[in-house]
Amino acid sequence: MHNVINICFSDLGVSKKLITFLSLINTKLIAFKTFTPPTLTVITDEKYSIFLSKIYSYFFENLKYSHLYIYNTYITQEEYEKIVIDYTEDIETKDFIITPRKGHYDKIPIYIKSVNFAEGTGAHPTTRMILDNLKPITEKLNSKTLVIDYGSGSGILSIAVKKILPNSKVISIEINFKSLLEAIQNYKINQTEIYPCLSSNIKIINFAKIIQNFNTRILIINVPLNVLETSIKYLKKSNFYFDIILLSGIKKPKHGELDLFIQKIDKENFDNYLINYKTETYTLKDWIMIIGEKIK
Repeated sequence: MHNVINICFSDLGVSKKLITFLSLINTKLIAFKTFTPPTLTVITDEKYSIFLSKIYSYFFENLKYSHLYIYNTYITQEEYEKIVIDYTEDIETKDFIITPRKGHYDKIPIYIKSVNFAEGTGAHPTTRMILDNLKPITEKLNSKTLVIDYGSGSGILSIAVKKILPNSKVISIEINFKSLLEAIQNYKINQTEIYPCLSSNIKIINFAKIIQNFNTRILIINVPLNVLETSIKYLKKSNFYFDIILLSGIKKPKHGELDLFIQKIDKENFDNYLINYKTETYTLKDWIMIIGEKIK
């Protein structure tokens, strides 16, 4: 069962302030309907009494003159999943559509059943850049391709590459057990054979054994820069290089030339790992993605 709190407003202006506040505390879902009256539906990870005390405190401090009505109820897991689907918008990239709804689409569908949206739904710039560049760089590869998706989250990138290269072997590696369980659900509903792996550190993965019998090896790693740094330094120290790498999770500088910034990152954070690759750099909003092809 899930505890649901519904908050009815006297006007729409109040909702914007409250949505911002709610996004900063422990909520599973924030859904907004512009009915009369406007209503926020909130499903929280916290106990009802704790959550409600935060809401009332916020009202008292920030929304003193607003007319509000709060009531709570309980819903089943099935009802919860239906709410999530109803409120989830499709996300489209150049080649893919990410959706919880089965159907016929002009783009390659990635179906998500996840109700907690572990590590995103594909909307984040780092994920979107990989999705937009995945097909051109991989679709001509042969069947003996190994893909490592490190930091796989909800599994969207693993599913995407498996749908482009159905005969490849895709291994998704994730540190968070809850996220990995969500990813496994998504692999099943997409009917994709992907090998999930729970790992807290790239150092405990036996690459020497995994890479055997593959003509092409691809690394997709979409993680924060500190994790990226540790991972790439380990690969450099181990003298291990993939044929294709897609690195994402770096924020671009506000000033300075991008190429010089990437060279600085490579030298200081990656121990000059990228000098062994022919690289292309892409940016979206404040984020950077690097695609590298190993220099023969």
